[in-house]
Amino acid sequence: MRITRALAATAVSAVLAAGLLVACGGDDSGSADGGGATSVAPIDLDGRTFLSHTVTIGGRDRPLVDGTRITLTFDGGTVGASAGCNSMSGSYDLDGDVLRLGDLATTEMGCDPERHDQDQWLAGFLADSPEVRLSEPELTLTAGDSVVALVDREVAEPDAELVGTHWTLESIIDGDAASSVPAGVDATFEISDDGTVAVVFGCNSGGGSAEITDATLVFGQMAMTKMRCEEPAMQVEGSVVAVLTGEVAYEIDADRLSMRNGESGLDWRATE
Repeated sequence: MRITRALAATAVSAVLAAGLLVACGGDDSGSADGGGATSVAPIDLDGRTFLSHTVTIGGRDRPLVDGTRITLTFDGGTVGASAGCNSMSGSYDLDGDVLRLGDLATTEMGCDPERHDQDQWLAGFLADSPEVRLSEPELTLTAGDSVVALVDREVAEPDAELVGTHWTLESIIDGDAASSVPAGVDATFEISDDGTVAVVFGCNSGGGSAEITDATLVFGQMAMTKMRCEEPAMQVEGSVVAVLTGEVAYEIDADRLSMRNGESGLDWRATE
């Protein structure tokens, strides 16, 4: 781009004038001790989850396995990471703008070779102490020529609304154990803003009402049909009926709804 002599002279004059202002400012600017130092707020990632939207190596896209994304969760000095198969976790520390991790523990689920390799790549990337840049709502990690750009989960995937959402059951919780809903068995849950509840329990359907607070649902008596189904569906139905009784704690995280009633629970996913 060509710059005329007049413009260049104007620019130089502006720079010199700025320099004179700084030189003459003395103790009237800068920090209280006259040093003029500017403090930079430390990067705070605690309590946040980030989801990847691009990964590049050497400036070129590194496509992730279909249906996967990188997830990083920072909570109380611990980082959780996943890339589509196993979950990793360990301690972390931010040394200025450098992310330093302790030893990562990982689950040992069997994965296809592509997702296994992706897990290994992410573990190596995090072990390289990537540089961190936070420009709300985006988090960028850079290690060598590898760059992972992520966005705050609350921006990328806002929490679904409890009311008016069609929820499909995915997991049944019994103490510390979770089991998937058997194939071919459907259980769904919907609640309207007046507290009216409609449920497919796994075999029979029905509903009732519930009082809604920010953290609990208090169910009244449920009415339901009386069909007899195959055993897997009846087992799911028994679990759903047991949880949707009395006061139930709930929590929504993105498109997931977790319900807990004592040691029993149900995990639902928002579906259309």
